[in-house]
This record gives sequence, C-alpha cells and structure tokens, in this order.
Amino acid sequence: RNSSSVRATEHHLSMASSATAGAATVLAPPVPAEEVARAEKMAKVVLKANNYLAYYPKIMPTDDLAAITPRLAAAMSDDITWSTCFHSNFIANLCYYGFLPIGMEIAGGEKSVMLPKLHAQRCLLSFQNIVIHGSARRAAKKYRLTMNRDFDAVVAGCRRQHGRTCWLYSPLVAGFRGLVGAQGPTQVVSVELWQDGKLVAGELGYIVGSCYCSLTGFYTVKSTGSLQMVVLGKLLQARGFRLWDLGMEIPYKKAMGARSVPRNTFLQLLAYVRDKKIDLGDIDVNCADVLTAAAATTQPPPSSAAAAAAGDSSSKRAIQAEDAGAAGAAAADASTAQSSAPTSKKQAKRLKKMALKQHYKELKQAARAQAAAATKKEPEASAQTAEVAAEAGAGVTDAMLV
Repeated sequence: RNSSSVRATEHHLSMASSATAGAATVLAPPVPAEEVARAEKMAKVVLKANNYLAYYPKIMPTDDLAAITPRLAAAMSDDITWSTCFHSNFIANLCYYGFLPIGMEIAGGEKSVMLPKLHAQRCLLSFQNIVIHGSARRAAKKYRLTMNRDFDAVVAGCRRQHGRTCWLYSPLVAGFRGLVGAQGPTQVVSVELWQDGKLVAGELGYIVGSCYCSLTGFYTVKSTGSLQMVVLGKLLQARGFRLWDLGMEIPYKKAMGARSVPRNTFLQLLAYVRDKKIDLGDIDVNCADVLTAAAATTQPPPSSAAAAAAGDSSSKRAIQAEDAGAAGAAAADASTAQSSAPTSKKQAKRLKKMALKQHYKELKQAARAQAAAATKKEPEASAQTAEVAAEAGAGVTDAMLV
C-alpha cells in the first residue's frame, strides 16, 4: 500500500473514533454483547496471522455506521473494509448503509473474514434497459421462478459454479440465512428457476427498501442464468422497485446495459430508496407470464447512457428530461405509436441492431468521460460529495434513479 493511502485511512479512523463515541445508530436489533466480545477477540487473532488487514478499516457492530460511512466513502482509496462479526443484525445494518458483504479466506485459525465492500464504482442496471430477446420469451414457458423455496440449494449451486473463487464461506452464509424472510431493514432472498421441478438456475440477493442487490448466482442449463435475471428484473420492476444494484462492474453486466456510478452517487441513490419498503410477498410465477406482461408495458430505454453514467449534475438533468419525454410518449395516442412501428420483421431486426450499436457506443463514450472526470476531481470535492451523501438522499429525485 502506498503511504498516502495509509495516511488517508488512518485519518479517517481518527475521525471515526470520535464520531462513534456516542450511541451507535442501530436499525436491526443490537448484536448481543457476547457476540461483539467474541468478534473483537477474533479480530486480534486474525490480525496476527494476516497483518496486511491493518491497512484496511475494521468495522464492528459498535461503530456508528451512519457517521462513518460518508467518511469512509471520502477517505478510502479502494473498496475494502473488514470485520470478524458475521451476526445477521450487523449484516442487515451494513447493507442498509450501502456496504456489500462478501467473505474472504484467510490464514490462521479462523478460515474467513467478512469484507463489507464500498465499491469505488457501483454497477447499476436500469429496469428499462433490460432486453427481452425473442428466444428467451419462447423458452420462458418451460420455467417457473420462485423466491425463498430452497436457500441451501442455491448456495450449493453457487459454490459448484464458482469453485475455489466462491466467497460464500459458512459463517457468512449463516448470517445471510438469518435474514431470509426478516422484517428488519434488510431481507436476504434466494431466487430459484425451475424446469419440471428441477432447479436449473438461481441467485442470492438482498432487499433494502425498494433496492434489490444481486450477490451471486449459478446455472446448470445454457441460457437459464440470463433468463432468470431477465425475469427477476421485470418482476422487480412490476412490483415497484427503483434500484437494481449489481455490485462490482463485470463485462457481462455492462453487456446487459448496466452502468457504473461513483460511490457517493450510489450512496445518495440508496439513501433515497432504502426506507421505501416493498413487500414482495410469495413469489411463484411462470416466466412467460412475467415477460408477456412486461412486454405490454415496456417503454423504450433512455438514449443518453453516456450522460447518465457520468454521475454529475448535468447527468441528472439529462435523466430528468428523458423521464419527462418517456412520460409524454406513454401518454401519446396508440394510433400514432402503431403508425411508427416497423412494417416487417426484417426492418425491426435492423432497427434493433442499430439501436444496440448506438447504445454500446454511448457506453464507451461514458466510460471515457467518467475516467477523465475522475482525474480532475479534487480531494476537497470528494469530501464535500460524501457529506452530501450522508444526508438521506438529499437532492435526489425519482427522475434520477436508473
């Protein structure tokens, strides 16, 4: 680690210690004192065998997450914090404040620690940008999507798919299991895709208010993983979810139409939606029914992906303008829409190809613009943005949501 990074983290920790001198902000019930004591004792053991962790902020249930999260967002040069507490209530609060918990294998007597991550760039997918291919719609009638039918089978499927790289270590899985069906700020869910009673794909995720976060998934039959995500996304959209968090940026997510936003922008958006709770209820649906309903209500995706990905105030104005345009289009006369529709399947295919080509071009332009903006950003500006993010979604409007 470079010295400036270490100094920045140390400076943050000194601020955090004074910020947590009072009572901690607790949303889920407090973690039992004996669990906290055990985690603190374990942390000392872990540090002796893994001294590199001293360069990263340690987070415990006694920390005031409301106070330290914006400071961490401003001071951290990367994504990682760490903890030895896997209690469900602690995980619930971490997710509420924007941390994405994963596990990491370590040396010594303890086999894993939790890494609550605050990604420098968070990958988000607009529900309107989900593309439903004809092949997916035709195959969908063979599958059913459920939630929370077989948590353990989904965990096992993820472990098989990802092998040694899978971060679902037992202590973290136990913490997640305690949040399945929970009534607090965070609910962990398992999503299952079934074909003739056989589990063929699935994922783990969690819900915070009207934000859904995808953690990890698996598939056993070709294309079922993509189908599961498409159906899930359209189901979430139909139920009123506002934000779909995909965590770390990976090429396949970008190919789906996802975009990355800076850490502080994500924290603002999450703060805006996390208290608007949505009860999904019992989910057991035919995939074709979900896609058919979605196709009947789908609006064209926004065209200025480049502006949206930049994450600045001009981006937000652009998105607001697009939303206003989309609302106007929705209110337009149906006969006008019909008259502008393609006259043949061949023409429709050509137009779709042109639209996708333009979309990916805009994504590349957005990435270049975002990288250029990041190099010009002053530390003071970053700190000011973090303080804004600390105010529960201050300045965020519905039109700014992806």
